[in-house]
Amino acid sequence: MAKATLGGYPKHIDGRLAITDWNGKVLGYGRVVSRSKVAPHAPGGWISSERVSYQFEIDGKKYHGRGRGDGIAVALRPMAAKRTYSSRKRSYKGR
Repeated sequence: MAKATLGGYPKHIDGRLAITDWNGKVLGYGRVVSRSKVAPHAPGGWISSERVSYQFEIDGKKYHGRGRGDGIAVALRPMAAKRTYSSRKRSYKGR
């Protein structure tokens, strides 16, 4: 089953990175995870010269996605839960 995506427009509002819907309503806040330059002849290079990875929290759930910068639409996917290995018991039989 495919995970549902959520669309929005990242922009800075009052010094914070927000994700908004088409009408400008703030859906949540987040951060820039990474930013890299893109060559003009690369796919999507005519839109923006950078690629940005985002992480947002919307209604208590974390989402991540990549976009081209402030004001340009981005598709967000739900983040997977972090794995914890502390409760996992390992057995070393035969050693």
